[in-house]
Amino acid sequence: ITAEGREEGAVAKEAYYLYIQAGTVFLAVIFLVFQAGAKAFEVLSSFWLAKWAYDTVAAEVVGDPLTDSQTMRYLLIYAAFGLCGVGFLIARGYALAYHRLRSSRKLHADMLKSILRAPVAFFDVTPAGRIINRFSHDMDKIDLELGHVMSQGANIVFAVLGAIGAMAAATKGTFLVILFPLGWVYYRIQRCDDCFSVSGLDLTNGLALPNILPPIFSVLRWFRKTSTELGRLFSVTKSPIFADFSQMLAGVTVIRAYGEEDARFTRLRGEFDKNNLCYLLQQISFHWIALRLDVIGGLISLFVEAVAVGTASTSVSIPAGWLGLALTYSIEIVTYLKHMVRMLATLEADMSSVERVLEFARDIKPEAPEFQEDCDPKNEEWPTSG
Repeated sequence: ITAEGREEGAVAKEAYYLYIQAGTVFLAVIFLVFQAGAKAFEVLSSFWLAKWAYDTVAAEVVGDPLTDSQTMRYLLIYAAFGLCGVGFLIARGYALAYHRLRSSRKLHADMLKSILRAPVAFFDVTPAGRIINRFSHDMDKIDLELGHVMSQGANIVFAVLGAIGAMAAATKGTFLVILFPLGWVYYRIQRCDDCFSVSGLDLTNGLALPNILPPIFSVLRWFRKTSTELGRLFSVTKSPIFADFSQMLAGVTVIRAYGEEDARFTRLRGEFDKNNLCYLLQQISFHWIALRLDVIGGLISLFVEAVAVGTASTSVSIPAGWLGLALTYSIEIVTYLKHMVRMLATLEADMSSVERVLEFARDIKPEAPEFQEDCDPKNEEWPTSG
């Protein structure tokens, strides 16, 4: 029996490209275009609402309130922005649904074809539980979770870009002064050239918790790659569960005859413990990154408030409506950043399932082809009678 392979480091860009290509690049581009359009209309509606409020207050101050026709004009334009945003979101949803369906079908078909064409020697060294894991757990990730994570990931990335654009416009460009330093800090927090090494974990003899926790809490500043490795370990540690369970079902009478029920149960429980430990460590890393992003969000809000106070008595003062928008987005961007890091890390972890499916779909050497045109007799050479 060969040991199950596991990639290390960041997920290869080829896996992303092949997944996108499986669902067609055209649908992926259409999805991004409609996502960007929906977010643009959402931001425009916020600024239009701020302008509406400012004009209403200004008209009241001079004693000439807005007429019904003027108010209706503001309302209709605001409604048009909202309807356009909803329309773009609906089109985005259809594009994503078709893309994820086509990708799942092609990846499953390619892997199934590769398994059916695999030589007998492949099944001699590959446990059935490992194959079941690819067709169940990994394909379940691709069918259900990956599409959902891609949708949320794209939505939150454009939400962050929209919030940054809105704050830059509301502060008349001064927000860009702090944007680049904070962006660099954010990038270094959620990704680094090195990462917590999980390649040395002995998954055959169990995970020693006291030996794992110190390096986690001392080197957890390398977040994304750590999360990806833990996601891969979570997938790898599922295979022994399927393998052991299938073996117990096949040999249940022998196990009972020799009184090995407790030993088999203890072994299976140990496999579950390894799998759950990988999941718990991944959740710890999410809590760690959330604390760091709270600090970045607080700095953004502090900068926006400082700009508002510093320019209050100058010619470049920020209108009250725009200041409200900037502060609102500065508070929301903390949640956006947390969710974005979580979604990007989850996306990279789920893409490891695509890697594992592609491994079976492309790396298994097939048997000889069913038909060999150079060797098979031509139709006219076959006997027609006798």
